[in-house]
Order: sequence, then structure tokens, then C-alpha cells
Amino acid sequence: MIYKTKLIRSSIVALISFCCFFTFSFSSNAATKEYGPWKITSYTKGKDWDTVMIYPNKGTTVEIKIKQYGVHKGEQANILWRMFEAGTVGPEGWTEKISTDWNGTLTFTGMDPQKDYTIGWIANTDNDMSGQWSVVIDGRVIR
Repeated sequence: MIYKTKLIRSSIVALISFCCFFTFSFSSNAATKEYGPWKITSYTKGKDWDTVMIYPNKGTTVEIKIKQYGVHKGEQANILWRMFEAGTVGPEGWTEKISTDWNGTLTFTGMDPQKDYTIGWIANTDNDMSGQWSVVIDGRVIR
């Protein structure tokens, strides 16, 4: 009788442990994550650029944290930031020209989690520029 009671207790403890393990370990809730930072280095208008591909989960907001500045005294950064659906480059999408030294965040909203997007920058001046940028998203980023 004592053996049966111990066996039943052990089975119950094992069952509860098993249920807790699968209930709490494999959570499907994705978390917002920051990817980067990546360096901004530019010397030539229209020839220096960088992009990343983003794959949103369920969130529809993406932030780009940017620090851009001109290297030489009296020269300002001038960068065109752009986001568009992967496979397109037409008027669809979002463009923001920042023609000054800047430390801030750009925010995109209303993204479709069923689509993939490209985010990137291109130099809009021959001024030597430097800085860094990163992407905050509930999803994946591939560079």
C-alpha cells in the first residue's frame, strides 16, 4: 500500500512538472529586439549606402535609431532614409531626408506582418559623414 501511494505521488509530481515545462518553456510570444548598431561611413553622394531586410512578426511598428554627423568642421550629414516593401522600389514606401547632424529615432507604423521590407540609407552629399544606426522590431533583421 505504501508503495502504491509513493508511485501515485511520484506520477502526479512528474505530470505537474511535465505540464509546467511545456506551458512556460515554449512561449510563442515574440519580443521586440534591437539589431545593430551598424556603422555609417560615407564620402560620395549616391554611391555610399547600406540596407537591411526586416521580417516583422505581429508588431507593425519599426524604429530606426540614428546618429549621423559630418566629419569635418562646417560640414553636415545629409542622408536619405528609406523603407519599402521587398521587391518594390516605386513610390510605395516611406522616405525621410535628414540633412543635418542628427541623433534620434525614426518610427514606421502600419507594416503588414505578412510582407517583408527593406530599410536603408543613401548618402545625399559628398561631405564625409559618419555615425551608426540600428533597428528595433518585433521580428527578424537580416543584413
